[in-house]
Amino acid sequence: MTHLRKTMLEELERRNYSENTPPFYIRIVEDFSRPFNRPPDRLGPRHIREYQAELSQKRRLSPGTVAHHLVALRPGIVGFFAIDVGSFLAPLISDVNLALEGR
Repeated sequence: MTHLRKTMLEELERRNYSENTPPFYIRIVEDFSRPFNRPPDRLGPRHIREYQAELSQKRRLSPGTVAHHLVALRPGIVGFFAIDVGSFLAPLISDVNLALEGR
C-alpha cells in the first residue's frame, strides 16, 4: 500500500466515513490521477479543473455526479497540495450545484 493511499484511508477513518466510502473515493482519486500519469501529490488546481471539464464535457456526467467526484477528491488530496484545496474546490462544487438548480 502506498503512503498516499494509507494517508487517505487514515483520513477517511478519522472522519468516520462509512466503510463503503473509502473504496469509492480511492477509485476516484486513481481515476483523477491516471490521465496525468502522476500520483495525486504531484497534481494541482489546474489538473482538478481539467478533470472537472473531462467529467462534464467529455464523459457527459450529470452535474451531481461531477460534484460527487470533486467531493471525493477532497480527503484524497488535502494535505498533499501547498494550497488550501478545500477553498479551491468550494467554488467548483458551487458551480455544479448552481447547474443542478437550473435544471
